Amino acid sequence: MPKGISRRDFLRLSAAAGAGTVLSVYGSPLSGLPALAQDKVDLRFIWWGGQLRADITTQVIKMFQEKNPNVNFTYEFLSFEDYWTLLTAQAAGGGLPDIMQHGTTTLAEWSKKDLLHPLDEYIASGVIDFTNVPEVLQNHGKVNDKIYAVSAGSNANGFVIDLDAFEQAGIDVPPDTWTWGDFEEIVTGLSENLGIWGFGSYLHHVDLWRIIYSGHGTDLYATDGKSLAYTDDAPIVDHMEMVLRLQDALAIPHISEESEVNTLGPEAQFIVKGQCAMDYLAGSNQLVAMWTAAGEDRNFKIMPVPRPEGGRQGLAIRPSQYEAVTVNSENPEMAAMFLNFFINDVEANKILNAERGVPINTVVLDALKENAAAPQQAIYDYLARLAEDSAPFVFPDPLGVEDIRVNVYYPEFTDPVRYGAISPEEGAATLREMSNEILAEANQ
Repeated sequence: MPKGISRRDFLRLSAAAGAGTVLSVYGSPLSGLPALAQDKVDLRFIWWGGQLRADITTQVIKMFQEKNPNVNFTYEFLSFEDYWTLLTAQAAGGGLPDIMQHGTTTLAEWSKKDLLHPLDEYIASGVIDFTNVPEVLQNHGKVNDKIYAVSAGSNANGFVIDLDAFEQAGIDVPPDTWTWGDFEEIVTGLSENLGIWGFGSYLHHVDLWRIIYSGHGTDLYATDGKSLAYTDDAPIVDHMEMVLRLQDALAIPHISEESEVNTLGPEAQFIVKGQCAMDYLAGSNQLVAMWTAAGEDRNFKIMPVPRPEGGRQGLAIRPSQYEAVTVNSENPEMAAMFLNFFINDVEANKILNAERGVPINTVVLDALKENAAAPQQAIYDYLARLAEDSAPFVFPDPLGVEDIRVNVYYPEFTDPVRYGAISPEEGAATLREMSNEILAEANQ
């Protein structure tokens, strides 16, 4: 999972960086909205991510400060796991920030638990301006007929490949329609020819669970949300057996080696230092941080996740993250104005530069495409290719999905399987049974 800074550094930096910052309330130059009353108000924003995201988000907040001098704006950033530990505690104590970042599973759960403020009234009034946002993207944050968040950008899972490593190994770059059989052969060949890992970390990532079943034409969750949609464990068993074969052949890292980097964010992934020829992207937007850390002289490309033999592309284009206003905000309209600035302001997005995904505002996207650097161009190219052959985006997920991710998928399935404590068949059965129990209870 992505990691920002240590808890000690967080406390130090948040105290220094967030103290006394001041903003006004215009929002985006695209909004055409008049200034509101100049009463002093407080806003707080917390997000997860690495150092690059922290740096550019802080710059955008300061840009908003210059335009809006009557809002005292404090901000904090954490690693993914630390973020949810903190925000869950704040939710229980009624101390959530005004603005917070969400993923697809958490947005569904938190909105259903009435922890988020609906944005429909601010969209209707123009405080959040969707004029240049395609309708399908406007509705990405809709749960039970209300919009609870705006998409920070569009992205998709993928595999990043080092084109120079492929050339050095004498292995052709596969087509977008490559299969898992092609993948295993390529990973093995890269490792043997280069003396490094063919693939890096997270070949057991939770998102792959859904992608694998989608490739077989099956959604992960039943329509009523009370169970998984499948009864056949074979697709996920086959995948984990492949992972074990590659791990045993030393073509990928052992999970103990992966665990050292999986919480440190894309900047720390093995491909950054040339320790592997391919690596996992939990979101295509992560390529920005990864390529920045690796250096401008690197030559990367994003590939879709492989598909089953005879199957379809299981990937969907989806929001990279959401930005939401919480029920604890005393100034929800001001918070909505900041969300408007975040998605609609061209100059702000030149700073954000697709690090949170491809901008949802078409005017902003066109402006960024004009001078796109290599990482951003690779992301734009990837999503354009994927749009021609992608699975539908299914949202919202049922309640209980986060519980499954945190307490079942990794600790009860993938980790013990990769450590050799249980077989893939045993682990897959446990995953299915425990997931069904959680979904049935959560969605009564």
